[in-house]
Amino acid sequence: MKIFTRLCLGLLFLCLLGTNGLFAQEKQQVEIRELKKIKEIKEMKHHAMMEQMHHSDVRADRPLIGIYTGHSDQGVEISSTVGGGGAAAAGLEAGDVITAINGQELRNVRDLQVELSKYQGGQQIAVTYQRNGQARQANVTLKAKPNIRADRPLIGIYPEDNEGQGVRVDDISAEGGAVSAGIRSGDVITKINNNAINSLTDLKAELSKYEGGDEVNVEYLRDGQARQTQVSLKKRTENRNTSWSRDRDPCAVFIGVSLSGNGPDGRGVQVSNIIDDTPAKESGVKSGDAILAMDDVFVNTFNELLHERNKHQPDDFFTLTVLREGVTIDIDARFKTCAKEEPSPENPEEEVEEEIEAPQDIIIDNSLKVEQWKAYPNPAFGTLNVQFQAEAVPTTVRLIDARGRAVYRENMNQFDGYYNQQIDLTDIAPGSYYLQIRQGDQFVTEKIVVVPRA
Repeated sequence: MKIFTRLCLGLLFLCLLGTNGLFAQEKQQVEIRELKKIKEIKEMKHHAMMEQMHHSDVRADRPLIGIYTGHSDQGVEISSTVGGGGAAAAGLEAGDVITAINGQELRNVRDLQVELSKYQGGQQIAVTYQRNGQARQANVTLKAKPNIRADRPLIGIYPEDNEGQGVRVDDISAEGGAVSAGIRSGDVITKINNNAINSLTDLKAELSKYEGGDEVNVEYLRDGQARQTQVSLKKRTENRNTSWSRDRDPCAVFIGVSLSGNGPDGRGVQVSNIIDDTPAKESGVKSGDAILAMDDVFVNTFNELLHERNKHQPDDFFTLTVLREGVTIDIDARFKTCAKEEPSPENPEEEVEEEIEAPQDIIIDNSLKVEQWKAYPNPAFGTLNVQFQAEAVPTTVRLIDARGRAVYRENMNQFDGYYNQQIDLTDIAPGSYYLQIRQGDQFVTEKIVVVPRA
């Protein structure tokens, strides 16, 4: 009897084991089928995107309507208008959403580019748009697209649009001849070699006519008074310190590319430079590539690329579709996380320069309230780590030399309240500098000493 009972229990155990095995096998097969289905859907979506891409009618030399675009699911949102452009002249404003051109519905920026490609500079189009929920219409005169070179020389300023009344000098750069020519922060450039400068586009187009070493006559306003000076332009170097604008912490989701307008045939966004130790560098993105899509979603502007990037979190995988030498390829990459803090070196081997007084135009009132403020190591060499938390309003970070020139500058128009960044000091000469954080008319400033590297 005991033997019979044991046999029954053994058979029952084998039956249960077999059933569990069947369940596990069936579950695995379901997962495999789901993965295959997801892969097929992705391949179909990618194929459809590539078909649409190859049959696109976007001209590289399409005329300009005079807007910077934001993101909207209902058309094309205007984030700002270009000074002297057709949109501003017709009364369009930031926040308006363009829904149609000459009766042709627009769903996104790509539709806008396709429509503009049908026209030439000087032609007038009827623009239908929404403002505060109300439908409106305006006639906009298009402008011919100027020739803007990526290797245009530097004048030595950080410019801002000035509502169509020239280009305002927001700050002076260490590169270019503006500082030697006496141009200051707050000046408004109105002409170069007698050619009117009404916008940033005008400035870039005018500088594209010249080479490094050329001298140009610059007319500008200071406190309402007209002035002029001769400025020697400087050749643009590929690895100079760059000013970055970003929408969220790039240490968290940072692709690692510098962009310079659209691709060679008007599609995508052109990569002008690759930043070391970033997903772009490690995955093989190259300078000269045109990013056509991210995760199978078309991107035709910087804002569209940011919108797709910001859907991700640290460590996420993503796919860039790029055009390289006429061939479309997919590049798989993965976002990084922020670098860990490194301890400050206890005994720098080199002596530090003597202290100098702050230049008169550097404000050191330290009225800005920041939390978790860190700038290390100090003295610094190689890199400077900067961290702080502050109110989520437009913020500027600058590193200023003894002459008041910004050797590093970062504008954050949509600052999210948290900053964690490494500033590259490789090309910055040893000496005393001032690290300054600015929000509106409030500042916090700290002296930073850069020492030579051994």
